[in-house]
Amino acid sequence: MLLISLLGAIALLIGGLFSQQLFETTNWFPEGIRRFLRFTVLFWSLSALFFKVAPRYYVAALGCIALLCTTYAVGVAPVFAIGLIVLASVILGRRLFQGEWVLLFLSGIAIIAFAIALFARTPVHYPLVYFAALLAILIYPPSQFRRHRYSLTALQSLTTAPAYWSLCLTLYLLTAHWLVVLKPEAGADALSMHLAIASDMATRHAFTLDFPQFVWALMPMGADFCYALAYILGGEYAARIMNLVMLASIAYFIYQAVRAWLPQDTAFLVSALFLSAPMVQLVTGTMMVENFVAAMVLGSAIALWRFHEQPQTSTLLICSLLLGTAIGWKIGAITLAVTLVPTLILSVFRNRSRLPNWRLSVTFAALLFLVPAVFPYATAYLRSGNPIYPFANDTFHSPYLDEILEDSRFREPLTALTLFYITFQTNRFYEGQPGSFGFQYLVLIPFCLVAFPRMRSLAERSAVITGMVGA
Repeated sequence: MLLISLLGAIALLIGGLFSQQLFETTNWFPEGIRRFLRFTVLFWSLSALFFKVAPRYYVAALGCIALLCTTYAVGVAPVFAIGLIVLASVILGRRLFQGEWVLLFLSGIAIIAFAIALFARTPVHYPLVYFAALLAILIYPPSQFRRHRYSLTALQSLTTAPAYWSLCLTLYLLTAHWLVVLKPEAGADALSMHLAIASDMATRHAFTLDFPQFVWALMPMGADFCYALAYILGGEYAARIMNLVMLASIAYFIYQAVRAWLPQDTAFLVSALFLSAPMVQLVTGTMMVENFVAAMVLGSAIALWRFHEQPQTSTLLICSLLLGTAIGWKIGAITLAVTLVPTLILSVFRNRSRLPNWRLSVTFAALLFLVPAVFPYATAYLRSGNPIYPFANDTFHSPYLDEILEDSRFREPLTALTLFYITFQTNRFYEGQPGSFGFQYLVLIPFCLVAFPRMRSLAERSAVITGMVGA
């Protein structure tokens, strides 16, 4: 049955590629193709050279080259700002929790963003203030710092040639997104909202835009405050690079998640599949919030699975913090929390005897979930009378808004052919060209549904259920 579903999905994919005339769509300018081909030849030549000479140093060398090129392209300030933010976030996460460094980074940046949200309208958002605050976090006991290893073990232990080349493909796609990030912001949403928030806080040292003039000024802004942090310290390019850092976190989490079931080379290919989707470039090449929310949700799922395998208070707290932060950064994350929260509660109930003082741990976890999740909506309700202002104004009527804001586009019904249509007729579902959703999901989603009865672990089942319900 699994083989039949896989072959059927592949046949449907091939048929759709030719029947929907996607190859007739013009997506590239001639100069863009020439530049990208030059980049491709340079990247793979460098990869082949290191494979022959020193494969174990490939990742470090590529990282150094990217760092030097980034500094040359956009200057020292953005690179320094991102380095300072990432390092301070990791150390802040390490002060409070225990776990792998990417989870600690997300925990730290979630706390920093919440602190900025608390004081968003207070005129304290100066570069010197931010620098001093992050520097204070960096004052870390050296002995504790040495005891905790921040290493990318998976990227340093490439045992086979297929694993090496699969990693090369993953990094090739990631660096392709990096090339787009090193350009000025041109996205409509970013210029009208996300970059505007960061620019306002940088120039006026407080968030001064308000909802009577800008209807989006009460929407959840946790990711925007991350942008503001980077923008104030390093300018526009620092904010854009911050988006890329979140994408890299997602790719790393995908690798870590599937590595439990797949060999190293295949795990890298799954991560590469995600990075290859045009939708990923859409939300990475311009300052949107989707990468931030996705990183938080995926990080919370990773922490949940870690907790279920080996119950520890630290992973429980990280899971709660990241999931609550995701909801507080975008209301759409609730559709993912609908399944993750019950799964977490079930796991806590089953493993409560293995937790020291489990009642206190659960209480702290609940607070870490509820405070960041509720804060932006409570603020919107107190100020406007509508917790999700300016949306659903017919249900939560606000005296500040007379009209009901609705987007009449993209109201396609859910049918048996929805997955096919969203793959090949993507422009019917969101602001993207046909095929920009990515072609891998047409194969993988039916395969996962057919394989679901055979799945036994909580990680397998919760991943499929959360993905399908959220979608």
